[in-house]
Amino acid sequence: MDLFTQIFGLIGCLMVSVPFLLGTSIGKAEWHPSTWRFILTNLAGACILLISLFYHFNLGSFVIELFWITGGCISVYKKFKGQ
Repeated sequence: MDLFTQIFGLIGCLMVSVPFLLGTSIGKAEWHPSTWRFILTNLAGACILLISLFYHFNLGSFVIELFWITGGCISVYKKFKGQ
């Protein structure tokens, strides 16, 4: 189970980090922060990381994931409203 949770957390990390790198640092248009691809991948990654923290808890990581998920939910809401 420990190896599974480590891999699960790593997948979440990649789902948050790679789109951020591609969309903001490298400037790939298909990964722009306002695209559904970016928003949903980031949100899913943050949720995966949050779940993995239930097995290997770290308060700082837990709090940042809550903020990351909140930001993702706000982005989804704004996208649905057409903003």
